[in-house]
Amino acid sequence: MGLYVLLVRSRHLLADVKFLLLHDQRIDEGATRAFFIDAYELYLKVILNPFHEPNSPIAQPLFEERVKGLAKRYFPSRGAA
Repeated sequence: MGLYVLLVRSRHLLADVKFLLLHDQRIDEGATRAFFIDAYELYLKVILNPFHEPNSPIAQPLFEERVKGLAKRYFPSRGAA
């Protein structure tokens, strides 16, 4: 079994929220920054929804689908896992 190395990018946001991006190749810093900004906007839409329970996990397939769409847009050669 071989060793698989992943690189990590992270953003520490307001309200002690952390976003992590794991990747296996060098990626553009501008694309990474734009991805985190758009992902944060999606996150805000979920937590500001009056039907979302505070401090509960986000278990919405649409949220996951949209984050994967952002990954495909900003990192097209890598797709979304």
